[in-house]
Amino acid sequence: MMYSFNSLFSLLLTVQFAFSGVTTYDWKPSFNDEPVPQERLEAIDAALPDIALAVPDSPRKILIFSATAGFRHASIPTGKVALDRMGIKTGAYQALISDDPENFEIDVLKTFDAIVLLSPTLDFFMPSDKLREDFSDLQWNWLHARHKRLIANLVQFVHAGGGLVGIHAATDSCYEDEDYGDMIGGYFWGHPWSWRHNVTVLIEDSEHALIKPVFGDMSDFRIQDEIYQFKEEPYSREKLRVLIEPGC
Repeated sequence: MMYSFNSLFSLLLTVQFAFSGVTTYDWKPSFNDEPVPQERLEAIDAALPDIALAVPDSPRKILIFSATAGFRHASIPTGKVALDRMGIKTGAYQALISDDPENFEIDVLKTFDAIVLLSPTLDFFMPSDKLREDFSDLQWNWLHARHKRLIANLVQFVHAGGGLVGIHAATDSCYEDEDYGDMIGGYFWGHPWSWRHNVTVLIEDSEHALIKPVFGDMSDFRIQDEIYQFKEEPYSREKLRVLIEPGC
């Protein structure tokens, strides 16, 4: 039987924990986000479509995950509500909103049709580096090994046909994991256009099934948004099918 380096590292740490009287370390991320204002909730409901543009052949279940080890966007609570309510109103999917890393264990991942990474940052299964002193070396090493294993599980899930939606800061994550970078398509490299910048977004593939029902025969549209630049690697248009992109 063959083991990957991550699996062996996790096994060694588990054995080490066993000898120290600890077999697992059950740390989970938690955040005190501001509630979504009532006027924004009303705006979300007004903007949602009444029916799904594409009716699924069978019930779909998605996981909405937004844990952050770095910067935490204030838009995350709004995104959670909007994605959850869109599934409820259109019947396109059922959403579970959770930052519990246990959902990325292989047996649990298989219960989802798609994973939505809603602006996670850095090594998002880990505590922030600012909290490093709150953990022993043994605990920190165990958490790091778990992070690498769960990222590998996510990559395996996607390669096996599972869906993945990476929103905004999903590209500001897991910089040291090459497989994650290849999967997400690029790494954040600054945003010289601020979040209040008016940009023109070009329609690159107007006939794609995701694009045509929304944008029809449009060639571009204007929006106020924060546009990311990507590092030179691993981003490559040769490896990606670009549907829309900012023209700025």
